[in-house]
Amino acid sequence: MLPAPSEHSRLLLQVALKCADLGHLAMPWDLHLRWVRNLEEEFFHQGDKERDLGFSVSFLMDRGKPGVSETQQGFFDYVVLPLFTAFAKAAPAARPLLAGVLANSQRWQEHYYVTQDAKSPGLQDAESPGGNSISRKSTSCSLSDVPS
Repeated sequence: MLPAPSEHSRLLLQVALKCADLGHLAMPWDLHLRWVRNLEEEFFHQGDKERDLGFSVSFLMDRGKPGVSETQQGFFDYVVLPLFTAFAKAAPAARPLLAGVLANSQRWQEHYYVTQDAKSPGLQDAESPGGNSISRKSTSCSLSDVPS
């Protein structure tokens, strides 16, 4: 049984708010990258405080382990692309957001997915193309999947 129309509206609004919360993911690459750098530093700062207080360091917040910049593509594949694709299907005016997310996802693939033998170049190298090969297939998603 389908939800009542008011429940559809509420769900669409909730998805829209979540997409707004993650809005930097659809921004032009340089702005998105600045947000990721700031977020990663904020996370590492929190991890430093946790360590100083004798707590175990939270996921993505330990400077000695992969941070936000090294896990972005998985985040795009499993959270961002499905979310923004669903939003663009329900609200076709959101297609430009999906286009931005797809472009940034591709940039992360180009810069960060390397063969198992090579190490990720790190966030500081993001603007310069690295000759690394992509070792895994990303979630398949394109604007053609979304009705106009």
